[in-house]
Amino acid sequence: MTYRKSFASIVRPSIPKEHQCVGDSGWGCMLRSGQMLLANSLMRHLFGNEFSLKMLEDSKENRVKYLSVLMEFMDNLKDSEAAFSIGNVVEIGLLKYKMTPKNWYGPSIIASILSQLNNTHKPFKDLKTLVFTENTVYLDQLTSPDNFKTTSLLVFVVFRLGLKSIDPSNYQEVIRLLDLPQCTGMIGGQVKGALYFVGHQDNELIFLDPHVVQNAVEKLENLWAEHLSYHYSTPLKLAVDKVDTCICYGKDWNDCIGFYLKDNEECKNFINALKEEAAKEGSFVEIHDKEPEYNDDPLIAL
Repeated sequence: MTYRKSFASIVRPSIPKEHQCVGDSGWGCMLRSGQMLLANSLMRHLFGNEFSLKMLEDSKENRVKYLSVLMEFMDNLKDSEAAFSIGNVVEIGLLKYKMTPKNWYGPSIIASILSQLNNTHKPFKDLKTLVFTENTVYLDQLTSPDNFKTTSLLVFVVFRLGLKSIDPSNYQEVIRLLDLPQCTGMIGGQVKGALYFVGHQDNELIFLDPHVVQNAVEKLENLWAEHLSYHYSTPLKLAVDKVDTCICYGKDWNDCIGFYLKDNEECKNFINALKEEAAKEGSFVEIHDKEPEYNDDPLIAL
């Protein structure tokens, strides 16, 4: 996923005329990085860990499944036909978070928007999404009896790594989280330059860069002919200590990491791995049985 131009999906009645636009160059890198994280997770969901473009050469069934993912990110389809289009993302950003197009999105907001779109549109009915923020995972939400009966689970965890700076020890913890078999990547980068990290080699993170402008795919029937425009042929590397993990948004330093949990057994393995990580000295990972109930009554609070 990269910047696109010449699309019409952000021209909507809910978006004031002065904020309507037909391209996202210069401001949509976080949106596109979030789309990449979600798209990779969907490929994991449909194809397992071994997906490659070679799987599409001799299998019509694989091509149909593959295109069913890409079409959900097209920018020129109706909102009901492309659940994760930038138009849908921007519309929720405006209505729910008061974020106008051309505003810069933080990782927590884009994770929440993509999760809402998935759980509302349900383009893949056997996949649900959860979002955890503030470094904390709540076990009761992961182990809910409703999970894994007929669905798998995609979990976005937003981590805050500091206020004014990042503890260098946290970089190695990020690498360990990327090594978990359930991990589908991380939204991170440098100030005002979101990237999608897919893994690492030693202390260098491997990333895909959305800062390339391409024409939007005009019609659904053109999707197969232009499908390679959704792929990045040359992954790049960045030393982990050069990453602002994710962007400085306000005064918070955050990143968002995705984890795909196919079934209950995978969920148990994930929980055990997180508990092991949280037990390490200085870990930024927190695990609690359930989310606390806060009382808004000031008299009770006193």
